[in-house]
Amino acid sequence: MSFRPSPWTVAAAFAVAVFLIGPSIVAVPASLTDMPYLSLPREKLSLQHYQRLLADTVWLRAFGLSLSTSLAAAIASTLLGTAFSIGAWHLSRRWSSLLRAIVLLPLAVPGIISALALYLMWTRLGLYDTVAGVILVQVIVGLPFPVITTS
Repeated sequence: MSFRPSPWTVAAAFAVAVFLIGPSIVAVPASLTDMPYLSLPREKLSLQHYQRLLADTVWLRAFGLSLSTSLAAAIASTLLGTAFSIGAWHLSRRWSSLLRAIVLLPLAVPGIISALALYLMWTRLGLYDTVAGVILVQVIVGLPFPVITTS
């Protein structure tokens, strides 16, 4: 027996894909403009904005820092989430459910509430505006995803 999605399901999936890809369809041509500001190209395509980006050391350092923090957080979240799922599997159902609910809490709490709570806590702990603080926040926010996947 094979599963065949209904035409409505296919149409909804297509609409979601267009909605998600739409900004990129506009952003890429706008970035190739020959104008000094971002707009659709007038006369010819140009890589001037990319050349300016790659020549600026401030932007390159910011990109490198962002890449390194996100990579560290992704690795830490994956390892911690997988270890948590294996550990929760060995616990009683009651404790496992309680701990899983706590770990999945960042998905349920609105982002602005989490941001304010983490801001207040990070300033008290001295982690505000530090690389370690950014990685820790990314781990907290990203931890539910490997837990869901491996559970």
